[in-house]
Amino acid sequence: ASGVYTVLGLPPKIMGSPNVVKLLTEDVENVVGGKFAVEPDPMRMAELMAAHIEKKRKALGI
Repeated sequence: ASGVYTVLGLPPKIMGSPNVVKLLTEDVENVVGGKFAVEPDPMRMAELMAAHIEKKRKALGI
């Protein structure tokens, strides 16, 4: 259980399976605390990571 939110710049070779994509981008967060996202735009990638960090900080009350 890593709990790491990982944003990939290139889609992995699992994107053809809607079930696996849903598992890794949504459902796995409830199991291990982390999940994956795919975003090729570096600026948008940074925004996703910053938003995730802020969400976690808010949950911790900091």
